[in-house]
Amino acid sequence: MNKLHAPLRDYLIAALLSAGLVAAGLTLYLDNRIGNTPSPITLENQPFRFAMGGGNISSQQIDIKRFSNGLAIISSGNLTLHAEQLSILKIDIDSLDKLEEIVFFARPKHNPSQFIRIPLAPGSAVLLDLRQYPDWQGTISEIGFLARSRLDGDHRIKAFSLEPATLSNEWQSLISSWLQFEPWQQRSVNYSTGGAREQLLYLPSVIIGWFLLAFVVYGLITLFQKRRFSLATPLALVLTGWLILDGRWLLNAFEQAKHSYSSYAGMSATERLKQGIDREIMTYIEHLKKNVLPDTPSKILLLTDSDSSQYFELKARYHLLPHSAYVSSGFPRKDELWERAYILILNINSSFVFNENKLISMQPNGKSRRIRLVHKNKTGNLLQIQ
Repeated sequence: MNKLHAPLRDYLIAALLSAGLVAAGLTLYLDNRIGNTPSPITLENQPFRFAMGGGNISSQQIDIKRFSNGLAIISSGNLTLHAEQLSILKIDIDSLDKLEEIVFFARPKHNPSQFIRIPLAPGSAVLLDLRQYPDWQGTISEIGFLARSRLDGDHRIKAFSLEPATLSNEWQSLISSWLQFEPWQQRSVNYSTGGAREQLLYLPSVIIGWFLLAFVVYGLITLFQKRRFSLATPLALVLTGWLILDGRWLLNAFEQAKHSYSSYAGMSATERLKQGIDREIMTYIEHLKKNVLPDTPSKILLLTDSDSSQYFELKARYHLLPHSAYVSSGFPRKDELWERAYILILNINSSFVFNENKLISMQPNGKSRRIRLVHKNKTGNLLQIQ
């Protein structure tokens, strides 16, 4: 009977002892990172105001209701804080409608034209250690939030504080970074960062360290007790580490499924597409296909800035089917100026300016080409090559 229990006993001793050693090592490491402890900055003691957009600000929360040109900016105004002393960001964002982006920003005093941007996740309470961002240093002269949405809605920052590092905050920050919810990232469903994008110590690294330490502990047990080494215990340790990481992935996948269900349940495929972040482009292109573009498939050049991500242009290319759409970075080349073809410029991430009172002449292959404005609205400009 003792022989049957020996592998289990060895597994428990190795797993628990190594877990205790890892926890003790992490505690010492986190404790060494703690510096001075000034008073925290909160909604209650720091006045914030809307620089763009609008809503309500109180000592308890910030309600964002209106966006100007798709943006809402909430600023603290001028202040002075030392980044090394206030490095723990606690925030709870409740996004009742789909919010495309929200970031915490800070303006360094030594370089006021360069903002520090830290992406936040709507719909959850987040605790971030800002020291993991290389730019979080020196004196900060302004902090605030930037939210992006093409539609007015109801978005709420329910809690905010910028606090000094304490041992409790350090542990909360580390665990929060491991458990932070990851929304869909347009990648494989099997891909997961494993928490926050930036972490002090990534959970897989800690699990690997725990396993190696447990393996050493088990080796010492067999050595001092002069027993035969068994693969059962190391394999059980590997399985335990894998189950922890897989459980973390399943937890995030379950939360993603809940968000998807609450957002899209009961909708048709077209209705679901119209809830996406490209819904404005889809509606605009549907209007072009129905009222402006010819019924026969045409060539369309989607013009975008060379430094843009081209995400919206590629989505537009899909929505434009059965028309033949091509994406071009920068001003079109001569071989891209097909006669009677169209040029579509989306205003979302393009800096091109078209003067409708001026026709543009080009010289592809020695022939002049005139370009006229066919359709214009806030989403984009459609032009045609004559």
